Amino acid sequence: PYRIILLLVWIFIFLTVGLCFIKSHKTEGEALADQYYYLNYDGEYSEAVFNVEKYDLRIKIDREFNCSSTMNLDCNSDEFVFTLYHGFRINEITDQQGNHLEFSRDGDYVSVFSVQNINSVTIDYSGTGKGFYSNYQGLYLPGDFPYYPVAGKHVIYDDTYKSVIPNNAPEFSITVSSNLQVYSNLKSDEKNVFYGKTKVPCLFAGFLKTLEYEGMTLIYPYLYGETIYLEQILQDIEPNKFYGKTVFIEPHVNISFESFSREYDDVVLTSAFGGLVIDESEVEKLD
Repeated sequence: PYRIILLLVWIFIFLTVGLCFIKSHKTEGEALADQYYYLNYDGEYSEAVFNVEKYDLRIKIDREFNCSSTMNLDCNSDEFVFTLYHGFRINEITDQQGNHLEFSRDGDYVSVFSVQNINSVTIDYSGTGKGFYSNYQGLYLPGDFPYYPVAGKHVIYDDTYKSVIPNNAPEFSITVSSNLQVYSNLKSDEKNVFYGKTKVPCLFAGFLKTLEYEGMTLIYPYLYGETIYLEQILQDIEPNKFYGKTVFIEPHVNISFESFSREYDDVVLTSAFGGLVIDESEVEKLD
């Protein structure tokens, strides 16, 4: 019995690490494909003439990402332009009455049309964020990547990925249907249900751990790299600098933003320490 148990443990470890290895290399390949895509596609910037006051995102995670995004708009109009990553296919767009709306798609940009003024739009879409993975194995959807429709036209990629954020901080209500434990910088009273105001609604899942430390919430991956002390991970963070914020240490993927760390009002996204394993014994000493 002991040998059988030991064998099962080793099989579990092998499969877990193997899946992570496959996912990592698949993600890197998709990120390279994205870079090639943007060699032949020029993004543009055009400030929105409207704001989204509230988002209701109903997300289902399976083999790919599925989302119904209902947006309450701050003005009536017969045309609205959004930025939504081109890897997501639009299935349908409707108004507040459920009426079908015409739209056009040009890469990352979606123009929605109506014969009458509307103040609410629902976009139903599915697909993949390529290197920004979203499936039953894990979620890597930083809030400054347009996995949800962002008002106006924004440049997503120009040599590196660009941070795409709205002008205002909308109210978000996000429900994620998934077997994974999902983490976010938004508030949560039940599993995978999030709410609150932010410019960067982050959704991460898959081989993550969380730690409350020095007044901040640290969320980090734990399967890659070498074991190091918690102090070493936080050595560049000044005491109390990120008090009250959520700090996501991003996974090791072949994706680069303009800077290793992006700091916002309520969240910090950093790949500077990405993929490092925290020594749990050292964490216990610090508690």
